[in-house]
Amino acid sequence: RRLAAVEASALPLGSDTDRTPASFDLLENELLFQQSEATLGDTLDGLPGVHADTYGGGAGRPVIRGQTAPRVSVLSDGAQLFDMSAISPDHATTVEPMLARKVEVLRGPSTLLYGGGAIGGVVNVLDNKIPTRMPNGPVEGFVSARSNTVADEQAGAVGLTTRAGDNIAIHVEGARRDADNYEVNGFTDPEINGTWAESNNASVGLSWIGDQGFLGVAYSYRGDQYGLPGHNHEFEGCTANGASLDCQEDGGHDHEHGEEEAPFVDLDSRRVDVRGEYRQPMEGLEAVRLRASHTDYRHHEIEEGEIGTTFRHRGVDARLEAEHTPILGWHGTVGTQFSDGQIETTGTEALLPKTDTRVAALFAVERYRFNDQWGLEVGARYEHQRLDPNDDQLNTST
Repeated sequence: RRLAAVEASALPLGSDTDRTPASFDLLENELLFQQSEATLGDTLDGLPGVHADTYGGGAGRPVIRGQTAPRVSVLSDGAQLFDMSAISPDHATTVEPMLARKVEVLRGPSTLLYGGGAIGGVVNVLDNKIPTRMPNGPVEGFVSARSNTVADEQAGAVGLTTRAGDNIAIHVEGARRDADNYEVNGFTDPEINGTWAESNNASVGLSWIGDQGFLGVAYSYRGDQYGLPGHNHEFEGCTANGASLDCQEDGGHDHEHGEEEAPFVDLDSRRVDVRGEYRQPMEGLEAVRLRASHTDYRHHEIEEGEIGTTFRHRGVDARLEAEHTPILGWHGTVGTQFSDGQIETTGTEALLPKTDTRVAALFAVERYRFNDQWGLEVGARYEHQRLDPNDDQLNTST
């Protein structure tokens, strides 16, 4: 398919309109630290046109202009996450706001750099797990902490970057969060069952850094467990009949979950990233950038102590892009992207067939600066997508 978009916007005085997308929000440095919350959606909540699609204490995607997944893409430094958050709002987004160094919110033609379906926008989370510059001293790092009384939450993060020679930098980081059920005063039972959450993140990265760029690799692990509030069996055993439901008399349970019985998600994600940048490789090019990743993700939905449904998402993603110097006043980026992902569900709610999805794309985004206040942004993307579903994989085994 072919996708194209054109947008003319007034840009703030003093902005670098040759490089900045016409519709762009940015959280970084102290502002990002102050805004950081347990989920990405809560962190971005309050930006113009952005709020959170929150499902308890462990899951919360950003909503942009009223659009949510899959019309809003969430990326890790331009690469796909390969989690299951686009399938359902109770599935967590596998990025940790406390370990991010910058969060970009893109709208308009710039979204075509990353996909053809993100009509609401793109959230690009940039981190430090692959060093892009040598530390100023032998060791450089950060420590951050957060707490609240509503859920008795305790969260912390730490990251360290050190030299290992003249051109080698090593980065290690980790974060942990532990939160109980929400408590609301004024009720007989002040706890909202199923709103607890626990999260662990860790990564180690190695990078070769020269005068004109860098090339590095990182391994990341994320483990989550979080409750699913508001769960019931009222319509279990029902089938659709036009606009109504046909339910058997014994189709549902006649009990409510106690605190120990509340269903929860057990999530595990392992990821390898490769990133590189070569600045000014030749006349006419300002930079060439490489991004590639491999992700192995799975989560169990556990109810009454047993695994009910398992979701798996494995995939590779690679993109190569070049930023060129101005040509007749136009400055922009061209590139190519390839991804190959496999989704598989097994168990009692295995409603999705096992599906292989392959995407190959060419893209370009160009910007023209009229003056300090006005600019034009044009984007185009040609994308070929192939889906191979296998209905035989739909079963009730785990």
